[in-house]
Amino acid sequence: MKLAVLFPGQGSHTVGMGKDFYDHDPVFRTRFDQIDHRFHLDLKSLCFDFDPRMEDTRYAQLVTTILSSLIVENIMKRIDLTSAYFLGHSLGEYSALYASGVFTFDDLLRVVGKRGKIMADASKKHPGGMAAILGGDEVLIEQLCDFLRKEGFYVTIANYNLPSQTIISGTLSGLEEFRKNLEMTSAKRMILLKVSGPFHSPLMGDARQEFESFLKQIKRHNPRITILMNCDGKPLSLERLDECLAYQLCHPVRFYQSIHHLSNIGLNTFIEVGPGNILGNLVRKLLPNAEVRSINTVEDLTRLEELC
Repeated sequence: MKLAVLFPGQGSHTVGMGKDFYDHDPVFRTRFDQIDHRFHLDLKSLCFDFDPRMEDTRYAQLVTTILSSLIVENIMKRIDLTSAYFLGHSLGEYSALYASGVFTFDDLLRVVGKRGKIMADASKKHPGGMAAILGGDEVLIEQLCDFLRKEGFYVTIANYNLPSQTIISGTLSGLEEFRKNLEMTSAKRMILLKVSGPFHSPLMGDARQEFESFLKQIKRHNPRITILMNCDGKPLSLERLDECLAYQLCHPVRFYQSIHHLSNIGLNTFIEVGPGNILGNLVRKLLPNAEVRSINTVEDLTRLEELC
């Protein structure tokens, strides 16, 4: 069976994420406790309770990555994924890199920890946020962003989630001006996202340079599983890894285009690994006939084994 494994990004976290695995899977629980003891994060509070630290991108990125990585470890002990395709949405790309063998777990946490810190620093220098535009015309959204930038209000497209769901990023004044002119895009709603900065925009330019320099220190290995990269939608090339990961900080994630590519090469089964079911729901809207599973509980994993 040809399948794609999807790894969600920041913003997918929910209260109680991972608790079913922790309560019912001894292997998961042992790994979880070992990581918590080693890094002194109080993971139980961050994952299982409402913890205000999760509003800080440094914690949100690290915890989401840890959880997705532990879940995919469990899946790979039961199911052979060597012929699968991996696709991470923004931050999710790092869990995909770990699962494919590019990064060790320790290096994964080093990289994601550094990413969160420099993005937080860049957000302090260039405060802003992100918003979901629902139901708007993609071309009209881009035209409005262009117009507002010329007027001195910075806003740009950050994620292409669906043809009918576009994420924008910008300064707070830019987002407010976009809201005032929302009707120009034919959109139904604009929803501010709970993120702490204008991610996936050129406002992260300082972070890009620092991150690319940092990545050169990190050892990497040839991937055992094909990963489609956010930077260009093509399979990972180790020679371009640093460039692609740094590029992603300042440029949009083209998620629905990548899903269509996977569909066009014959994939019809999509497995979401990590908290929530955001990516699974996006795929269902894009490909109504696809088989889509989100793995959030031990029972979800058991059903996946039966499918595969």
